[in-house]
Amino acid sequence: MAVRVNDPWRAHLVRPYGEDRLEAWVRSLQWFRLVRAEPSPFAVAADELVVLLASADRDVMGRLADYPVSTAVLGGRLQVMVAGGAHRPGLVTDREVELARRIEDEVLAPLAPEVIDPPVDGRGCVWPGAYPELFT
Repeated sequence: MAVRVNDPWRAHLVRPYGEDRLEAWVRSLQWFRLVRAEPSPFAVAADELVVLLASADRDVMGRLADYPVSTAVLGGRLQVMVAGGAHRPGLVTDREVELARRIEDEVLAPLAPEVIDPPVDGRGCVWPGAYPELFT
């Protein structure tokens, strides 16, 4: 991905991770999407990996209990979030990406038709519809 020098949002998107790492991560994940926090002078926001399922199935929620994730039920939909760990607060690392891959393989694979993409509206959500150049 080429970051245009005069594009502050693109620079913010790439800055903490680097272009190569960001591209490798998003290409390695099937359904989880990196959601980059909006910069704010008033709050400390965290980046996270997010997936949204069409229904909040209790069985799926039970299987997710074995993983260090956060979940939220939004309008009957299940949002699953993997946040950065204590070693790099606010930022996603290789460790969180690997956890997201495991969850995709071990829990989400049979639920592919339930995945809603993008899981979050806004420019901070790195998904193929908004940033196709990262996924090709």
